[in-house]
Amino acid sequence: MSLAEQPDLRQTDNLLLADEALLALDSLYEAARQAVADMIMEGGRVKASLLDAHQHAAHGLAWLATYAQALRQLLAYGQRMKAEGLFGEVEALIVEIGFAEYLAQIEGGIAMNQGEIIRMAALGVAPGDVAAFASNPAVRDLITLGCQRSRLGRLVEAMQGASGAATTGQDGLDETMAAFREEMARFAQAEITPH
Repeated sequence: MSLAEQPDLRQTDNLLLADEALLALDSLYEAARQAVADMIMEGGRVKASLLDAHQHAAHGLAWLATYAQALRQLLAYGQRMKAEGLFGEVEALIVEIGFAEYLAQIEGGIAMNQGEIIRMAALGVAPGDVAAFASNPAVRDLITLGCQRSRLGRLVEAMQGASGAATTGQDGLDETMAAFREEMARFAQAEITPH
C-alpha cells in the first residue's frame, strides 16, 4: 500500500476500521480470558494456589482488558468529536497514533512495567488466535497509519504550536469539566509552579 492509499481516520468509514479492530481485539481478549480461566479456576471457581502460580498471566489479562477498554474509549471520543463536527487533524492524529501504539503492543507484547512484558502466548492464547488478530486488515491498517513518522511529527508540531494551552485539539469535555480543568491549571500555576 502506498502512502497515498493509506487510510485516514478523519473519514467516517475509517473510524469503522477502528471499530473492526476492536472486534478483532474482543476475539483475542475472549481467547485470552478463557485460557487464563482454565489456568486459575477449578470447579468453576478461582483457586488461590492456581492464581498464585499463574499470577503473570492473570496480571497480563488485566492489562489486555485495560488496553481494550482504552481503545474503546478512544474510538468513542473520535465518534463524539466527529458527530459534533470537531474531528479535525489533531483529533484524527490522536486516535490514529493511540490505536497504532496499543494494537502494536498487544501484538508484540504489553509492557506491564519496566521489566515485565506480557505476550499472548504467556496468556495461553493459541497461535491461530494471535495470527488472526495480527493479520486482521483493520489492525494492520491502523498500525501502519498511526506509526508513520510524518503523522507522529505532525502531532508534535501541533502540540508545540499550542504551547501554553492545557490540551492540544478538542478534548470533548463538557462545560463543567472544562471549567474544573481551567481552575486546577490556575491553581497549579499560582500555588505549585512557583515552589
